[in-house]
Amino acid sequence: MKPEKYKENPSSRKKKRSSNLLFIPVLVILVIGILFYLTSNRQEGSNSVQEAGKKQSGIWEKITRTFSDEYDQLKHALKQNNRQENSKGPSTQDSPQGGEPPAVTQGNQPSDNSQQTAPMAGSEQPASPATDASMPSGTAESPKQAEEKINVFYSHLDAQPYLQSFHLEKPSDVHFTGLIQKLLDNRPVITRETDDLLTIVKNTAHFFRIIGKDNITLLKTILDQEKPYLEDILADYYALSEFPDDLQKNLSLRIPPYALYEYAGFFLNTMGGRLYLFRRDPVTRMTVTYYGILIIDKANRESNNRDGIQIKQAVDSLIADIEGSGNQLRFKERYLDKLYELKEKYQ
Repeated sequence: MKPEKYKENPSSRKKKRSSNLLFIPVLVILVIGILFYLTSNRQEGSNSVQEAGKKQSGIWEKITRTFSDEYDQLKHALKQNNRQENSKGPSTQDSPQGGEPPAVTQGNQPSDNSQQTAPMAGSEQPASPATDASMPSGTAESPKQAEEKINVFYSHLDAQPYLQSFHLEKPSDVHFTGLIQKLLDNRPVITRETDDLLTIVKNTAHFFRIIGKDNITLLKTILDQEKPYLEDILADYYALSEFPDDLQKNLSLRIPPYALYEYAGFFLNTMGGRLYLFRRDPVTRMTVTYYGILIIDKANRESNNRDGIQIKQAVDSLIADIEGSGNQLRFKERYLDKLYELKEKYQ
């Protein structure tokens, strides 16, 4: 038997465990920062040791700020998630897949051409040969029309001074198709995310890790400058996802199995994905959430919801979000019509 002075107090052991748990996230963030530095810092060396030292110091400051911000936002999201879980009753869960109502038609393509809407009033007009009449409308009736509207949008981008300032080596259609393909080939984790803090951190920095800081800055700039066309482009790309052969043949974009499903689950059902949407403007957040819901609904109808992702709560939340702050949405009524249809389906 140990002498009395060597016995460890239970409260002391508890404090040590708490200390170890606090040390884990700090260690993980440092490891991720080191890996990011080793894999992404491929720029040419400076002409002098002093200049190289300054550059390295700047990189570490950026890494520290990035992961510090992500960690703070992660803690905030954890608190929000815990509050939601505590207030959620058992009635909020979707019914089993076998008990779903019969399949309903998708709402991604309108059946009435009268729902077409002109670009938002006061928006900056394209400084390219593309006119309002030829810009995307989100109402493509065939794969060919969707492809044409997407190509017109990329031609519009190529003519914009703000895009030219990024000095892309390739035309915008080639550059962004490459980014989209890279993201489709490198999906985030959508199940058991909270089992491992490293997985949460990786999901929170998913786009940063896959396409890099410069492309993140580029995409944010486009989202700010081209808001009137965001809904149209997402609608046309979603319409084309129904025709993967045409998408690969004419736009050189290949959709791996379950890729769209996994990104839908990422934005709807993971802390990392919800954090990304939380930081975006309302139009981007609501539109991406809407198409995520449609993708999971399609998986339900085709019995391909392999991870059992639930969308009842997402449908209810998005309806409240659009009705409360969705006046900027060009296709607000179209979204609400479909969402109320899904609300009735999943009640």
